[in-house]
Amino acid sequence: MIVKGGSRSSVAFWSKHLLRTDENEAVTVLETALWKDDAPTSLHRSLEHFQDMAKLTERGKKGLYCAHIDPACGENMTEEDWHKTVDILEEQLGFTGQPRLIVKHTKNGRDHIHVIWQRARQREDKEKWFLISDSGNFKKHELAARAMERELGHSHIKGVFTGRDRDPKTNRPRDPRPVAALNHKEWQRVKRTGVDSKIAKTEIAALWKSHQNGRDFKSAMEGAGYGLVRGDRKDVYMVLDQSGEAYGLRQILRSTGARKKDIEARLKAYPTQSLETVSAVRARMQTRQPHSAQKHDMSPERQMRLTKAARAAQNERTVNERGGYER
Repeated sequence: MIVKGGSRSSVAFWSKHLLRTDENEAVTVLETALWKDDAPTSLHRSLEHFQDMAKLTERGKKGLYCAHIDPACGENMTEEDWHKTVDILEEQLGFTGQPRLIVKHTKNGRDHIHVIWQRARQREDKEKWFLISDSGNFKKHELAARAMERELGHSHIKGVFTGRDRDPKTNRPRDPRPVAALNHKEWQRVKRTGVDSKIAKTEIAALWKSHQNGRDFKSAMEGAGYGLVRGDRKDVYMVLDQSGEAYGLRQILRSTGARKKDIEARLKAYPTQSLETVSAVRARMQTRQPHSAQKHDMSPERQMRLTKAARAAQNERTVNERGGYER
């Protein structure tokens, strides 16, 4: 079982996301809070209420706690099973008795659920309200996931804190920490742009190694579909890909051992002040070409690599099937 979550504040985003039918084959509202009328209205009003209640607290910024529960591939879940998993996670996080919403999504033939709780709770003396703490939630998610697996008899998915083989003397894991091929931020980027940032960074680093002259390096990057630009907020070298995503050149070249002074020396013919900013180039790209055309204006070989990476990343459940843990 995979469990993820955190405190949030965007009512508009979650109202839309919970009921999206363009990315999900089916959407089922399993439980609503406060209102029992038409589902979209009920969900939105409940989320608004959750967030409004946070304003009664001293630090009322994030009034929602949004969690995602995803069983291992091949595990069948009844509605009763889903509610059991929510109750287990609720107890672990300290949200027992709090108003909540539960929505099930069917995506790529698999089911997962989203649960949103109201974080604001009134103190026992009923004089003040406070936000239930979300500290240490990562470990709590894993402890809840192991409890869900035991309760439902599901296959075990190895986690970071629990379920790993440990040395009895040091209590440290013997096996390496399981990680996903893509973290959530990288997966969202691939889903949005169709470009795998890891492939892009590897290509740029390879071009740096093979071109010792700054002019040759810049020309080679442009031939591969990248542009050398200046950061909007910091006076640093940035690289822009064909989808409009920007990467810091210094961060990309860390793997090659290149330091700031090495980059500045090789690119002395192109001082940052002479380069266009990221926002200026993006604005020109949007004027000249629609976003969909940008992704396909590249060599067939590179397009094949990027398309393959995007297709793999679009199925965000793949890492669960391999038994990894998505950070």
